[in-house]
Amino acid sequence: MSRVNGQKPGVMRDALGRVVKGAANLNPSGRPPVTDAAREARKALEAATPEAVAKLVELMRNGEPELQYKASKAIVDKAVPDALDGEALQQGNPWAGMTPAQLLEIARQPK
Repeated sequence: MSRVNGQKPGVMRDALGRVVKGAANLNPSGRPPVTDAAREARKALEAATPEAVAKLVELMRNGEPELQYKASKAIVDKAVPDALDGEALQQGNPWAGMTPAQLLEIARQPK
């Protein structure tokens, strides 16, 4: 399908590039159905998650410094939502303003 100015032909847009209400649907067939293979893969990954988390925690506590940092970062990246930034970080987030080195030091502390 050829595009004009980066847009699909036949899609009506306003001056700001937004699709005009009532114009052609950009995704007329909707989301494709989830396949059995995708469902099975998701179940397998979900089943492996506790073991993966336990391994990350083990590496965070006992690995080489670079590995400890990477494991700590992986845990924090999943545990702290991306939406927590700016003011949200300052409101009740114990990690607000901490550097990666400070987070690593906390991770090294025995429980």
